[in-house]
Amino acid sequence: MNIIKLLNKFTKKDVLRLATCLNSYYPLVKPKRIYNLMLQVDSIDTTLHLLSYHENSGLTLDEIVFIHLQGKDNA
Repeated sequence: MNIIKLLNKFTKKDVLRLATCLNSYYPLVKPKRIYNLMLQVDSIDTTLHLLSYHENSGLTLDEIVFIHLQGKDNA
């Protein structure tokens, strides 16, 4: 099982609150999806990067996350 390091610094409630705040900048993505994305990539910086990339590309967020995680696994 993968331990999420983000939750060592923040509580789940903090991460959800941050996701809700980020939703005002990325309204096309629901706060719950942003929350799950932060936990999935285990990084706030990476989440912001992927959301920015999603906003400017024709790819779905799931496709972007898949490409990111695939690259991370192959590194």
